Amino acid sequence: MKITSKELKAKKACRDQVTIFEKQWGDEVEITEEVLQQASKLKLDLVWLVFSFLSSAKCETFKEIMAPAHKALRESTAPAERSYHETMSPAGTVYSESMTLAGVVYHKTKTLARDAYLKTLDSPDLTHNEALALADANYVKALVSIDEDYSKALEAADGILSKTHALAEEAINRVVAPAMEAYFKAEVSAAWQVISSLDES
Repeated sequence: MKITSKELKAKKACRDQVTIFEKQWGDEVEITEEVLQQASKLKLDLVWLVFSFLSSAKCETFKEIMAPAHKALRESTAPAERSYHETMSPAGTVYSESMTLAGVVYHKTKTLARDAYLKTLDSPDLTHNEALALADANYVKALVSIDEDYSKALEAADGILSKTHALAEEAINRVVAPAMEAYFKAEVSAAWQVISSLDES
């Protein structure tokens, strides 16, 4: 079975897929098991290939061959996915609560700073200009401190969430990566079985 770049375009293959194909094989390539392995490593869509170039009967055969691989993938990754969501759900809740608390503290301290500003303006021991200068200086200083504290709270919450997410991603990838590798090997094998059978029919 031979596939050409022209055929891929005629069948509306994604532009990036066509580009990868042409870069690897030029205008055409004879499909072999080795070519399918290369295509899989290049992230070319073998399922699209089967369903775009083969008959309905061959596509059904492909699905039947792939059924155990689908089941194995689901069974092997399901526990890791559950663990990921069980880890991230409470982490997300803690993050939201931290953000809410930081916001409350931020607005409360700004209100206190504003009250202090007005109180300074009403000071009987200072002239209007002295009170205004002092109030402005203290208010600006307070706002800088408030903004810094708020930023630190945000950074701390973001850091904890990011670290939790990274650890959860690492844990799930340790399971999913080899599972997906096995799945794609099965996909190559299934595609080759149905394609190589064309010569026998």
